[in-house]
Amino acid sequence: MTRIEFNDCFQYLTGNSPFHWQVRLFEEMIAGRIPDACDIPTGLGKTSVIAIWALALGDDLLKTSDVRRISLRLVYVVDRRVVVDQSTDEAETMIQKFQKALSDSESPLILKTMAHQYEQLSFTRSESLITLSSLRGQRADNREWCLDPSRPAVIVGTVDMIGSRLLFSGYGGVGRNHRSLQAGLLGQDALIVIDEAHLSPSFVSTIRSIKESVYHYHLLRPFDVMLLSATISSDVSRINERDSEIFSFDSTAENEEAKRRLYAEKELYWLSIDLADSATYQNRKPTAKQIRELIAKKIVEQALSYEGEGCSVIVFVSTVELVNEVTAVLANTLGKDSESRILKMTGEMRGAERDELATGEKFKRFLPYRDRQTQFVTYYLIATSCAEVGANLDADHGICDLSSLDSMIQRLGRINRFGKVKAAVTVVINKTNLETTDLNIKKHDMEENQLDKRYKDIQPLSIVQYYTWLTLHKLPKSTHGLDASPAALRGLPKEPRAYHAVPVVPYLDDARLDDWAMTSLQQAEYARPLVAY
Repeated sequence: MTRIEFNDCFQYLTGNSPFHWQVRLFEEMIAGRIPDACDIPTGLGKTSVIAIWALALGDDLLKTSDVRRISLRLVYVVDRRVVVDQSTDEAETMIQKFQKALSDSESPLILKTMAHQYEQLSFTRSESLITLSSLRGQRADNREWCLDPSRPAVIVGTVDMIGSRLLFSGYGGVGRNHRSLQAGLLGQDALIVIDEAHLSPSFVSTIRSIKESVYHYHLLRPFDVMLLSATISSDVSRINERDSEIFSFDSTAENEEAKRRLYAEKELYWLSIDLADSATYQNRKPTAKQIRELIAKKIVEQALSYEGEGCSVIVFVSTVELVNEVTAVLANTLGKDSESRILKMTGEMRGAERDELATGEKFKRFLPYRDRQTQFVTYYLIATSCAEVGANLDADHGICDLSSLDSMIQRLGRINRFGKVKAAVTVVINKTNLETTDLNIKKHDMEENQLDKRYKDIQPLSIVQYYTWLTLHKLPKSTHGLDASPAALRGLPKEPRAYHAVPVVPYLDDARLDDWAMTSLQQAEYARPLVAY
């Protein structure tokens, strides 16, 4: 397939012209080179890997060679349940268009030929060219991906649902007779793509250990693993334990649309809260509740500065308690209009609540392709980290507290995602906590009597937050603040202390895999190790 043919097919399936990195990845895949990791900035269409795989498999099927290079199944793993639904919707749209290509006179000729080749693959001659299954809590697996192993399949699921099936356990009601079947289909002739891999270092380590174990044996079609993340370049050592081939993003070769997203205007400002100078807390240590109330008040004051602009404002905070506090203060201020303009999103939400949220009118005000011209009031989305990753949100402005560097990069990726506005991002920071941390780090060079007594009982920031603050200060200066565009973030120096430590992962050996593989034994007869460990 030529580049022109790929461009036509990609545009037909996705509705968008491909970026240069998408063309390059396709060419790598059809050459039989599956990268271990792809370092792609936020907002540049990482989910399109599904369409790229479908076209690479179709191109492979058109070749006369008896040896197929592209895996028959694509397993797309995400860390957030809400992202499973969005990824599933995108995959479903792509598959429907692929199916439509068979009868559509306007579809590219080569895509029509590919679709006929897909038809020939399935022993059951199913109507659908590619089966699609979604695996996440509270959503039933349709099992279509394991009914006909000869049929191409896209399986989208969370880390626990995919990981448990690979290890012969199968969360979500998989019976003993199906566990080995599903483990075999995921572990053979499959490309496992882990989206935002930096969020799941334990899973990455485990799946690489599995791959290392199974590669000791002669396999017909061993599985491949590819990591996707916007923070691989900054944090490569954490998720790439061994020498790995990284597919890098080349901004100089990209088209104008990609560059608009890469250099999207986002000015970062700091909003300090000084507890030590506050008259309320001058003579006594504030409680956690009082600090939370003060932070919520400052966040709401900043949020209300966008009233009258007819925009969408996203607020990221670290805890559910702070989400609730901010929501309550903002709702009390807005009064009767609050119900129709405030949206709350946390990881504690049930599946039905998330489904209702994602289809609601308020949520649509934060989607990339909304009509900004007809929005006359300001909407607010207040969320924890569950909205940071993978969710295709595009707020006009943002407010957040300070977290780890990878978390901050993901938060910034949900603001002015496609470079359509001039965005302001306000980071609320507890100045007193920050200064306490600074003194604690430097105190080995100071005498005890030199320490400021007002910091004696103040809880310092975590080391991760402190070094995130230091690292973000190295962003280029913009007109009024700091340049927080994806291009500027990619230029930040590597600072391992700005990331949370990788959890300890127990060693995975062949004996433990054998224990899990004995699915016919009852737990009472032979206690199989718990996968969740």
